[in-house]
Amino acid sequence: MMARLVVGTVAALMLVACGGSSKDTEAGAARPPTLQQLRIGILAPAASPCRSDAPEWPAAQRKYVQHLASRMEVPVSLCPMAEYSAIAAAIADGRIEMGPVDRAGLAPVTEKIRPILAVRPDTAPGRAIAVVVVPEAAPARTLADLAPAAGRVGARLILSRENSDILDGVRRILTSAGFPAASLAAASAQPDAETAAAALRSGAGDAAAVGGAEWYRYCRGTKKDETPCAGLREVWRGREPVAVAWSVSRNIAPESWARLVGIHIALFLEQPAIAAWLAPGGREITPVEATALEPAGQ
Repeated sequence: MMARLVVGTVAALMLVACGGSSKDTEAGAARPPTLQQLRIGILAPAASPCRSDAPEWPAAQRKYVQHLASRMEVPVSLCPMAEYSAIAAAIADGRIEMGPVDRAGLAPVTEKIRPILAVRPDTAPGRAIAVVVVPEAAPARTLADLAPAAGRVGARLILSRENSDILDGVRRILTSAGFPAASLAAASAQPDAETAAAALRSGAGDAAAVGGAEWYRYCRGTKKDETPCAGLREVWRGREPVAVAWSVSRNIAPESWARLVGIHIALFLEQPAIAAWLAPGGREITPVEATALEPAGQ
């Protein structure tokens, strides 16, 4: 029971952090009703009608439906579909309430649906955040300002190699955001955020890209009133996109949204057999922001 309460609280906080887009609600609009049924699209070799049970289903699949029906307090059924794009279209049209969607499937209906959950693979760290900083006096204001362009040489980039997983994540994020591969390949590396900042101040580079958590720790300092990041300015930050995310209508009731998030992020703790079936090879199911499927923006 305690685990359920904690997960519910975390889910509610994440909804505040991840929600709030003008696309999701209009000011003064009536709150949508909570779900009266839950039809979930699942990827399958061929489409077939929605069902709440079938004799050929594995035990974990049947238990998943039962578990959701009990926690959501509504009828639950699974709806096999052959493509992510079909699932996305069905959510947008109101034929189902939730299902996994990839970036290509989301693109045509991004105004109508949004991601809420994704799986963290067992073999990978959590989604990295990259921060790009420049000297305060530098003219750059965006990531695009640091890339080569007509009449302009690209910025000399400095990376922090404190953690190899995070360093790899920073490179992937910058690539997703369209930062030139040649500029990344030519980047120099420093042992940590502190030495990267020192190199930037010395003129050894024009910008530094560091993992978000590492940069926060460095900027926080170790003594009262210490300001290690003074003189440096953040011009960009981005989070690594996910490949697939469970998505829902942007008009879903907040109460239903919170329940869905809370139930699913608790599965690896409360229902490991269901989690193993639903997210094979996963370590956890996590809430995600509305832009989680989109490339890191500039």
